[in-house]
Amino acid sequence: MAEAEGVIKFRLQFTKTNLPPSPELDELLVWRDRFYRLGIIGYDPLRYHGDAFGNISHRIGDSDSFLISGSQSGKYQHALPEHFACVDSFELYENRIEAHGPIQPSSESLTHGAIYAMSPAVRCVVHGHSPQLWTRTSELGLPSTPPSVAYGTPDMALAIAQLYRESGEPELAIFSMLGHEDGFIAYGREFSAIEELVRSQLDLARGGPSHRSG
Repeated sequence: MAEAEGVIKFRLQFTKTNLPPSPELDELLVWRDRFYRLGIIGYDPLRYHGDAFGNISHRIGDSDSFLISGSQSGKYQHALPEHFACVDSFELYENRIEAHGPIQPSSESLTHGAIYAMSPAVRCVVHGHSPQLWTRTSELGLPSTPPSVAYGTPDMALAIAQLYRESGEPELAIFSMLGHEDGFIAYGREFSAIEELVRSQLDLARGGPSHRSG
């Protein structure tokens, strides 16, 4: 049975504090709401046992740190600075994260960290949910992590690294998480390119053009 959303599986050292303004946070506030309107981040009481779904992150400068939406923040229609956390460091194979902010980081933070660790060219990551895309993964020819691999675990980090190598180390990509119900990941250098890629795959999965909101 594929897993739903929301359970933090890594060891978390967290300091509660406010986040300072930054260009990365400004971008996240805009793009998180765009992906919410697209329907891949959000909340539906009839799905995933009532848990919110989806998250978004942005690498900070040239560091390995990144800002990420907070745990269960997908339930909010509009993103605010208090809905984000900063992951200061992560140890993939020790299953550990250090973070600070007004809210605990997403349960997918270790997965985001694994993607940033692949290449400094990757600056933005989006984890979304789409039943249509997920169920048609094979038909669409999408890369995927195995059904046996759970989100937010070192095994997911290993699976992602393997996909990255097998796909020719792309700087822009999308893949399904078959062990995480309806889940997929898209990453790239800019959110605009990720949005275009996600929309194109959703168009194919839904059998027609997706509704575009500004």
